[in-house]
Amino acid sequence: MTEDASSTVGGARAESWVELLPARAERDPRELIARAIERKGGAARLASIRTIKTRATTSGRRMDISIEYPNLHLVEYYTGDDVIERLLVDTEAGTAQREGGGRVVQVSKSETATLLSSARGSSTSLLRAAAAGSTNLRHVGDAKVNGQPAHAIELVTPEHFTAILFVDAETADVVALRYGADGAQTTVVESDFRDV
Repeated sequence: MTEDASSTVGGARAESWVELLPARAERDPRELIARAIERKGGAARLASIRTIKTRATTSGRRMDISIEYPNLHLVEYYTGDDVIERLLVDTEAGTAQREGGGRVVQVSKSETATLLSSARGSSTSLLRAAAAGSTNLRHVGDAKVNGQPAHAIELVTPEHFTAILFVDAETADVVALRYGADGAQTTVVESDFRDV
């Protein structure tokens, strides 16, 4: 299966391709994830991270995303330099609220489920869970991400969040991740990220 995970970065459109292939050989997913954790600086470094900030542009709309470990996820949507909407997701409580237009409202259960998936769907969050030994791991096949060979490893967290991490076959960098149900999958290609 080939999927276009296009995004806009710095005003330029970046085309990214993720192709999941049958496994040529069975691989130990614990070993592959251990290499990815070491590539990120090790389990202690991952555990010491308290905040991750990301800026993204999608459909011409800027988003600033902050993850405050262990459980808060804030997304701010902008028009120009003005925040027009905030979403606050508490992964521990399983709640989400929306603030905008002078109102604060609880988000519907179905949208909260989507937001919780998004909040849990960062490679750092998933690697932290794997380093803590709280995920089930399975090698699901080989892959190509932007034409480069990778291993596809399924992670299932204690909250039953399921994602596939794509780990570069040579460098052990996490190059992409995928989560969500068929028809509503999100694929994040980490090479599309830029330092800001």
